[in-house]
Amino acid sequence: MPEETPVQLTSEPVEIQLYATPTPEVSISADEIIYRMAARYAHGEEDEKTQRTEDLRLLRDRNPLAAYQWEGILAFYDDARGSEIHYGVLPDGLEETEALCIVVMGYQLNKNGSMKPELTQRLEAALKSAEKYPRAMLLCCGGGTAENSSATEADKMTEWLVGKGVDPGRIIVENQSKSTVENAKYICRELKKHPRIKELAIVSSDYHILRASVLVQARALFELHSLDEAPLRIVSNAACKTNKRDVSDAKIMKSILLLTGDGDLQALIRDEDFSSNAG
Repeated sequence: MPEETPVQLTSEPVEIQLYATPTPEVSISADEIIYRMAARYAHGEEDEKTQRTEDLRLLRDRNPLAAYQWEGILAFYDDARGSEIHYGVLPDGLEETEALCIVVMGYQLNKNGSMKPELTQRLEAALKSAEKYPRAMLLCCGGGTAENSSATEADKMTEWLVGKGVDPGRIIVENQSKSTVENAKYICRELKKHPRIKELAIVSSDYHILRASVLVQARALFELHSLDEAPLRIVSNAACKTNKRDVSDAKIMKSILLLTGDGDLQALIRDEDFSSNAG
């Protein structure tokens, strides 16, 4: 039997590198960056704006369009939180052409399909605004929220406005949505059919203005397919006065994530990150 050749062992050390914690720049995905920004904003963290700047830098490397969209959403949200609410009618100085659309947010109907007083109050603010800006279009949104399946919020609102003398040719009807998230989706879908419209003014109850404005603006940004496109812009509001409070920033931010249409991003959502007492 032949002798085995001895194994030669080298005395040179072998360097082994261990990465127990991968660097964020290497490991984190675009969806994870977006989720991190949304959760920080929902929590109202003190250093949120500083962290946002870094997260947007990382996001631009992975998805420039998403970075543009989220930078716009969070900047709009910042501004909207401190914006004035205009009671009863839109303010002076808005676009006086068909480029302006007055978006009237619906409100749940009575069981028999009739309108509740709060919805009528929203319509009164919309009517005064339509009279002030006679060339502006109007969009009534809201689906079937009554036991009477034939009644929809948008159709009842349109009927009321036409009865008050508004030209039906000025009114766009969106009668499928049943929540503010769906309102935002379907408003933007309907307005694609009206390319002359560039600016939106939201009409709702005072407590609902922030949520409605932020969600519609977010969806308008999510509709973009390139950095060269300009989104629809929310430019103002009119409201009826109530004694109610809107949902928290945390719940609004969760709704924005639901508007993205990104299943992988939505799979990251944990309810505890967006509860009213989050953070």
